[in-house]
Amino acid sequence: MIMTGDAVFCGANLDPDLPPGNAHTTEQAIASIAKVRLLTEFFGGEQVICHDPDFWSKWQPAPAPLYVTTTTRVASVVRPAPV
Repeated sequence: MIMTGDAVFCGANLDPDLPPGNAHTTEQAIASIAKVRLLTEFFGGEQVICHDPDFWSKWQPAPAPLYVTTTTRVASVVRPAPV
């Protein structure tokens, strides 16, 4: 997994190299996007676009028994038995 952090604020920043609106310098932002793309291609990982709500709407951050939503009480979470 490649965590994009602030380098790729949302999926729209990936194609074409569209720097985020909060970029200090456009050239450095485009270079950071290119590095993220290169790392993803080299390692074959999946990009985790940290700030993109569309990404998180399709991605569950934990296995279902451990995933706590805002409507789930922590005490009611079913955890796997220890090994």
